[in-house]
Amino acid sequence: MLTIHKALITTFAALTLSATTIAADAPTGSLFANVLGLTAGSIWALTNTGGAPLAKSGDMILTTGPLTVGAYSLELTETLAEAANSPRVTTIPITVTVVSEDA
Repeated sequence: MLTIHKALITTFAALTLSATTIAADAPTGSLFANVLGLTAGSIWALTNTGGAPLAKSGDMILTTGPLTVGAYSLELTETLAEAANSPRVTTIPITVTVVSEDA
């Protein structure tokens, strides 16, 4: 019996965010950041928010409730069967600031 294995041709790079700070007075449902560097065909999950009320929506991260000032670590997990380093977990530090800059 001949077995053919599909070559692992993709290696994930670390994901990044379009922003790493947000004001504590941002309304629920606000865009926090876009996820950058996603590999075509992969799926990703926000696997840890460090307690910050954030959630995945498409390739974006949105607020889901009142924010508390402080530093947090987000974990984003990207998965693709053909990737040599799948799943890849990227940890990104973020900060919730006191007030918005345009207030």
